[in-house]
Amino acid sequence: MIQNPQSEARHTIRVSRSIEATYSHDCPPIRCRVEDVSETGMYLDSRHALPLGQLIRFSLDLPDENPDRPIEGLGRVGWTEQMLGAGIEFVELDPADRERIRYFVAAVLFGVDPA
Repeated sequence: MIQNPQSEARHTIRVSRSIEATYSHDCPPIRCRVEDVSETGMYLDSRHALPLGQLIRFSLDLPDENPDRPIEGLGRVGWTEQMLGAGIEFVELDPADRERIRYFVAAVLFGVDPA
């Protein structure tokens, strides 16, 4: 498991974009912001403590051509920054949703409006 975000060898492209989301792990859903995203994971901006390795359910309101259909899946906490947030690795994600994220990342990267 990754404990330090600077030590992670990135194999996918991430883009910085603030996106509305919710997540839960043995608690009611918590609203938060995703501050960067790739096809393999995301950074949750949340002051709630998330233990390393914790599985979470998430819902991501991706601002793309399907804004009324959130992306939902299961993720694992790969690293944390106390009182700031956590890096989440996607564990279960529908292939069509992964493709939506891939398209969104490319659109943001190349300066195209993803919606």
